[in-house]
Amino acid sequence: MLDEKKIVAVRLLAEGSTSKTDIAEIVGVSRATLYNWLDDEEFKKSLDDTLHKIKIHGESTIKANIDKYIKNIVDLSEKAESQKVRLEASMYLLDRVLGKSSTKVDLTVEPKSNESKEKQEFLNMLDDDNINVEFEEVEIEE
Repeated sequence: MLDEKKIVAVRLLAEGSTSKTDIAEIVGVSRATLYNWLDDEEFKKSLDDTLHKIKIHGESTIKANIDKYIKNIVDLSEKAESQKVRLEASMYLLDRVLGKSSTKVDLTVEPKSNESKEKQEFLNMLDDDNINVEFEEVEIEE
C-alpha cells in the first residue's frame, strides 16, 4: 500500500501538468527519491492504473457526447464563414469514414526555364490545402 506522499505523487504525475522537480518538492522528497519511486513496481502499477482510469473516463465522456461532436463538425463543414474551415471539416469527416487519402500527380510536361519556380508555387498551393503530392520525373519522347 502506498503512503500519502506516493499517492499525491501518483496523482500529480497522472495529471501531467507539474514537473517531476516540482512534484518532489510538493511531496517533500528529493528528485532522486521520486525517480526511485518511478522504478518501484507498486508505484508504477498505481500510476498505470490511475492513467488507465483517466483514459477510460475521457473515452466515456467523449462517447457520451459523440453525437454533439459530430453535429459540430458537420455544422462547421456547412456553415463556417471560412472556406478553409468548411473544407477541413468536410475532409476530416470524409477521412474518418473513408480513410486518409493521398494524391499522386504525374506531370508529363516539357521542361521550361522557369519550371522549378512553377513547380514550387504549385507545391506551396497544395501544401496550404494539406494535399500530399509525389512527382515522378518522366522523359518525353518526340
